[in-house]
Amino acid sequence: MSNQGSRDGLKRFNGGNEIKIIETEVNVKEQPSWFTKRKFSMTDKMLLHTFESTVDAIALILSNNCEVVLCSLESWDNAIVKVVNGNITGRKVGAPLTNLEISILKNPKQKKNVIGPYFVRTETGETIKSVKAIIKNFEDQPIGMCCVNFNLSAPFINIISTMIPTDVSLPQVKPVRYPARPQELIEQSLEIVLSQLKKFKDLSQTERNKRIVLEMLDIGIFEIKGAVDIVAAEMGVTRYTIYNYMREAKVKARKRK
Repeated sequence: MSNQGSRDGLKRFNGGNEIKIIETEVNVKEQPSWFTKRKFSMTDKMLLHTFESTVDAIALILSNNCEVVLCSLESWDNAIVKVVNGNITGRKVGAPLTNLEISILKNPKQKKNVIGPYFVRTETGETIKSVKAIIKNFEDQPIGMCCVNFNLSAPFINIISTMIPTDVSLPQVKPVRYPARPQELIEQSLEIVLSQLKKFKDLSQTERNKRIVLEMLDIGIFEIKGAVDIVAAEMGVTRYTIYNYMREAKVKARKRK
């Protein structure tokens, strides 16, 4: 997609009316922007690089109908450093910022870290729902922009089919809880472990307790503060018994290596 095509083809909706986004020159002296172009430090570049896996994750969960773009604000003419599903707008690594993105940076009233959602229309007539997130460094200075563009013109059946797996590709469902407090996480994890051990009916109480501690150790629950005391109370043993079982499990694990 050419730069001219990007400028002429993108339209934004406002109150049901299409407003063509026009690239205009801004007098920085008359309207000081909230963003100042500068040479990035190595820390800035490394921090921005850490967001590349986030770009992949967003694109995976929203499927190929969603384009995710990571832009560096160090160089506006060579801004895109990562793009997934770029076929939606035609953007590629090394492409410049759009006129809309530049206008956001030049807007002296811009104070939001998240812009949108808003709607644009491409030169091919597709309607896109977009949102942009400003990425800042540890000094609260903008260094990047993550742009998420969802193609609303894609057939609805295509969107749904990418969100819901078929029976053939359906992975094994794993038990996941969403606790509000650490204690809930510990108690819920213990509940899952206990349910999994129900099939082992011939275990002695001691062996059963050791298996519980081993399972809780493997899933990292004892890294949570207070986990030992909570598990000990639920099992009806002392915290020292839990520590003994943990040491025994770790010794066996070292011998296996």
